[in-house]
Amino acid sequence: MKKIEFQKAPKSKEEQLEILKNRGMVVKNEERALFLLEHISYYRLSGYWFENYIDWETKMFRNGTSFEDSFDKYCFDKEFRKLVLSELEKIEVSIRASIINTLSIKYSSPFWFQNVNLFKDVTKHTKLLEQLDKDFFRSDELFVQSFKKKYIEKLPPSWIILEITSFGTLSKIFENLKPYDKRLIANKFELPEKVFVSWLHTLIYIRNVCAHHTRLWNRNLTISPKLLNNETNNWSKEYVVNNKSYFVVLIIRYILKTINPKSTFKDKLVELFKNYPMINPNLMGFSENWEQEQIWQS
Repeated sequence: MKKIEFQKAPKSKEEQLEILKNRGMVVKNEERALFLLEHISYYRLSGYWFENYIDWETKMFRNGTSFEDSFDKYCFDKEFRKLVLSELEKIEVSIRASIINTLSIKYSSPFWFQNVNLFKDVTKHTKLLEQLDKDFFRSDELFVQSFKKKYIEKLPPSWIILEITSFGTLSKIFENLKPYDKRLIANKFELPEKVFVSWLHTLIYIRNVCAHHTRLWNRNLTISPKLLNNETNNWSKEYVVNNKSYFVVLIIRYILKTINPKSTFKDKLVELFKNYPMINPNLMGFSENWEQEQIWQS
């Protein structure tokens, strides 16, 4: 496709609302709609009405499309992201603890992460140590400041430094570990090593989506997490659509069953859908009777 120069002029919120009305959108409360356009923005809200276009060229809406329904979808997505982010926090904390505890004990060293012999790629290891050094230098945590005042080591033990580095950096450290150590940690989550690595990337991607407040509910993921295929637990074979948000929900559910067996994640999802009956779970990859699927049973 030949590229063209961008020539769209900025529009006031009043002009934006007129555009929507001229395209067939029903606006029941114009004053409220103008307020929302001002404080949320046309472009962000457009992610919740584009599925109602009958023509992508003209962007005309199908009959019955309303501004209020689009805003309700926005609110649902906001609540869905909050729920997902809350569960991801539990998983992230567990993964951090597992890596720190497992390898500190195995190698009888608080500083195992500095041992280049434990890693596959020397260059990557060097860069990761440089990143940890930056994280340590920038941190204003009290326990970090206390360590700097008391000890001579350039970097603190793993249970300090790997708590203050980003989840993304932690995942890179994990991925650069030699296979036997990756398997040791992945086994704690009842996952094959390659699936665990794939899911780790997926969870980081979703975490970033949630943290930046971008649309999640009916998003087509730009990455495709690996399917879990084994004889004892092959639930993911049933869900080959692994680029929808439901597959992410299943990943979260699977890991929570290991780290938090009494999780109320399912109940929270059910309540969320109940509060937003206009949402079609099928657009998220959910099956008609998802609550009855084996993975959701205690």
